[in-house]
Amino acid sequence: AVSGAITVASGVDLTVSSLSAPGSAVAGTSVSIPNTASNLGSGASSSSYIKFYLSADAIVDTSDTYLGQRSVGSLVGGASSSVTTNLKIPASIVAGTYFIGAIADATDTNVELDEMNNTATTMAVIITSP
Repeated sequence: AVSGAITVASGVDLTVSSLSAPGSAVAGTSVSIPNTASNLGSGASSSSYIKFYLSADAIVDTSDTYLGQRSVGSLVGGASSSVTTNLKIPASIVAGTYFIGAIADATDTNVELDEMNNTATTMAVIITSP
């Protein structure tokens, strides 16, 4: 006989563990964004995407200006993937102070132990007109 509920956890926990940007950029030009995706869990993840956004505040979500994405291959527990992603700042962006944010597993490919730790945000980036 079986008694009680059984919870099956995936053991996957993807996060953007490192993200940086230049202190300034010109609208309409590309910026290089070093970034690291990490699997804080113990299980292997499926391939996923980090999506990047430009935000007027430090809270980044999918309603912000989409800049691009990168693929992240399967990561075993404790592993990470570091690359530099080139992203173009839209020419239509009004000059001002912005933040570049990244969302790990942006397409919800993986069931994770913690879905609330997938985002990271850079320090402020001053965007100027060309």
